[in-house]
Amino acid sequence: MVKKYLLPFLILTIFSGTLFAGTTGKIVGTITDKSSNELLTGVNIEVLGTSLGASSDVDGFYFVLNVPPGSYTLRASFIGYTTVEISNVGVNADKTTEVNIVISESVLELQETITIVAERPLIQKDATSKRAVVDGNMITDILPVSTINDVIAMQAGVVSDENGTIHIRGGRSGEVTYLVDGTYVKDPFDNSLGGNVDVESVQEMEVISGTFNAEYGNALSGIVNIVTKEGSPDYKFKIQYESPMLNSSPYRKKDWLITMN
Repeated sequence: MVKKYLLPFLILTIFSGTLFAGTTGKIVGTITDKSSNELLTGVNIEVLGTSLGASSDVDGFYFVLNVPPGSYTLRASFIGYTTVEISNVGVNADKTTEVNIVISESVLELQETITIVAERPLIQKDATSKRAVVDGNMITDILPVSTINDVIAMQAGVVSDENGTIHIRGGRSGEVTYLVDGTYVKDPFDNSLGGNVDVESVQEMEVISGTFNAEYGNALSGIVNIVTKEGSPDYKFKIQYESPMLNSSPYRKKDWLITMN
């Protein structure tokens, strides 16, 4: 009787865990005293704009889990020390961002805050695959694209044929796995991206084209991992107008080549 109910429970547990694979990142680091170079215990770490945070342990180490992709500001505060804020801390899905913080004793009666701008490391230590990460703001504000397939086709090793079908590393279109917020989303007819993901709703898109981690499966050529934006209390809207007749140029008129003298 125990085996009868234990097996379905284990299966549900395993598959429920895979649904959240690759949708959030992690921030880790150490807190050090500037003058003595000693590691500090009990320093409060806040991820501003969220409810996330942590406290350094006895070894001065801290970690913040389940951080959505994006750019954040960290605040380190401790009694008797100057509060430090580190801005422009980038977090990518399924990756670890290391931020080591140095704070100094406060000698002022009024507490002041020191702001530091974080720099993106040249080498990602936990990167074990060939991957390209595109931020949602870059998709909507910089890239000349209107669909997710347009963004994917711009990455290295990706080709879009005349029908708009995506091929990664020369493989078939059905060999690409698509994930949206950790869930496999595929069209059962041709294994393409199932459904339409609007570019305005993308927080981060990751294209993995080689050496996939164990959390990913059912892929031979590549993986497209899309993380959508979370809701906010602010209302936003965008108006976009497209037309082939942007000016009075004769080249935009119907049958212009025939009517040209």
